[in-house]
Amino acid sequence: MKCPKCKEEIEDNSMYCPNCGDKLNLNNTMYCPNCGELTESDKKFCSNCGYNFVNISPRTPAFIFGMIGSGIGLLIALILTVTTFAYGVFQIGMIGGYFYCI
Repeated sequence: MKCPKCKEEIEDNSMYCPNCGDKLNLNNTMYCPNCGELTESDKKFCSNCGYNFVNISPRTPAFIFGMIGSGIGLLIALILTVTTFAYGVFQIGMIGGYFYCI
């Protein structure tokens, strides 16, 4: 990664820049999704490639519908599993004598 102040290459887990001594606030930084440059999270554009951070939208309609579809699929699988298990237990109980009454 590069130091946001002096732009020198430094190790990824550094707390301070060995070149300029600037304290790196990693909580207030993010990596550019386009070029991987470390930059401050309050910037609107990447200083290295000019990527526009303002138009980042992780909740696109495709993402939302994908999550809904996954949830519905998991719900159906759960219902089928529970009903199959319950039916199997009932059948074993009837045959095995658990629910047999004289």
